[in-house]
Amino acid sequence: FNNMFLNFQCINEDIKKGILKFLETNENGNITYQNLWDTAKVVLRGKFITIRSYIKNVERLQINNLTLYLRCKYNPDKYYSQAF
Repeated sequence: FNNMFLNFQCINEDIKKGILKFLETNENGNITYQNLWDTAKVVLRGKFITIRSYIKNVERLQINNLTLYLRCKYNPDKYYSQAF
């Protein structure tokens, strides 16, 4: 699931920007491999949480729309009379 997101160029660019921004605001200027790795983990975790949340919301919206469509199709009197 997570590897799929890394194939998108816009997501890669966004991750790079997040890492660079974090490193630029590093006050002591001390950049170690551990710092870089920890920064990458934090940025990636945030991006994946954001993307998963977006996908979950889109799925929920699609399910709600389909449910409403099926309810209206199989019981139109009940739903159309309430709308007007």
